[in-house]
Amino acid sequence: MPGDRGPDALRGPAVAFAATFPYGRLGGEGALHRARLGAVAGAYACTVPSTRVAAIGPEALLAGVPGRLPGAVSGA
Repeated sequence: MPGDRGPDALRGPAVAFAATFPYGRLGGEGALHRARLGAVAGAYACTVPSTRVAAIGPEALLAGVPGRLPGAVSGA
C-alpha cells in the first residue's frame, strides 16, 4: 500500500510521547501538562520520515504547549 510505513512507524511517536513525562515531571508540571507535551512531541515524530532520525528541541516543544514550564530542564 502506498505510504504504508509498517508497524515500526508507530514506535517513534510513542517513544516521543513517553519521553515527555519525565521531562515535565522534572520541571514540576502536572499530568495534564505532561500529556500536552507528549501530544506535541508525538505529533512532531509523525512528521519525520522513517528513513531519518530527528528529535524536537526543547524550545519547539515548549512553544507548542500553552503555558510556561517553571524550572524546566531546558531552562526555558
